[in-house]
Amino acid sequence: MLALFICEMVAAVVVLAFADVADSIIKDKGLQSIKKTYYENDGKGLAAESWDAIMKKFNCCGFFGYEDFVNSTFFAKTGLKYPKTCCKNPTLMDCNGQTTSDQVIYTQGCFPAILKEVKKNSMALGITAAVITGWELSSIIVALVLFVKLG
Repeated sequence: MLALFICEMVAAVVVLAFADVADSIIKDKGLQSIKKTYYENDGKGLAAESWDAIMKKFNCCGFFGYEDFVNSTFFAKTGLKYPKTCCKNPTLMDCNGQTTSDQVIYTQGCFPAILKEVKKNSMALGITAAVITGWELSSIIVALVLFVKLG
């Protein structure tokens, strides 16, 4: 139990110490995923399906915004500035891959939208981690007391 507790503390310190490094890696790989792999298989690959699901779920477009699709594989193959999943209503005539009005498409990128959701739920995650850590610490103390008394 003590070893598990120590591992959790080390993991927490590593996460806090390298948060900036992880942030830059996520931003780099996420943007690269939109620009290069989103439309590699004409929109039928895992990357396209994943991004489409994310954009629908979070009402967002691209990684930082719809501009991410410009100079991308998607743009090179279709000539469109954004895919239909960026549209607020994909059945509208203005959802043509060219109209960039914020009344037609979601202009917010998915990274800020996901980050906002994570921050919204981080309090619950932190409280849960603190409760589990408290239980583990109490278990260690009880085990040590029993060891000394019985020992």
